[in-house]
Amino acid sequence: MRAADSDRQAVAERLRVALDEGRLDLHEYDDRLQRAYAARTYAELDALVGDLPAAGTVVPG
Repeated sequence: MRAADSDRQAVAERLRVALDEGRLDLHEYDDRLQRAYAARTYAELDALVGDLPAAGTVVPG
């Protein structure tokens, strides 16, 4: 299914939070952000955040 601009923006925000939490380094964040804005489908967007917990979630170690 095709993604909308608002979907790409939501993923970009989730990536920013992951960067702020230290889950992504700056290089990986930049790469994923570029891919998010180029994504055309939900599957492409899901692949960018699939390895990240929901924003603000604490994962026990």
